[in-house]
Amino acid sequence: MAALKDDESRLVMPSALRRRLLLLQGPAAEAVRRGYEVQKARSSLFPREGGVDVAVDGFAYTVRQEFPESTDLERSARLVVELAHGLTGRPGRWRDRKSRTLEEALGVILREIEARAVEDARRRQDEQQARAERETRWQAVMGVAKEQAVRE
Repeated sequence: MAALKDDESRLVMPSALRRRLLLLQGPAAEAVRRGYEVQKARSSLFPREGGVDVAVDGFAYTVRQEFPESTDLERSARLVVELAHGLTGRPGRWRDRKSRTLEEALGVILREIEARAVEDARRRQDEQQARAERETRWQAVMGVAKEQAVRE
């Protein structure tokens, strides 16, 4: 988090908002406490973004923070945290609102990462089972084909 906060080429924003980057530090520290790996996110094409990758059970989820480019001072003072979308229709974007700040929604982010990890693990297990079933069917078909070839 310190490396990201001090990287002047990323998160191009006013220093007052740059300090708010520490809001990602809370979920990152909690992820580490739970035994997940947290590392600097792959570089982004957008200089106003910054983030971390949280790895849960072999699945990496990028939590990125952006500063909206806007000439509207109220909008440009807001921050957005987003989980890179995956194979889920669940919400993955949280932002400052008039009624609450982003800091008040941080607990939801780690819970969403864990929920996605469970879904991805289930999906991986289903894919492995389907692969094994295809292999079994292929072996059976090949056995029948070999018997038929020997008979002919």
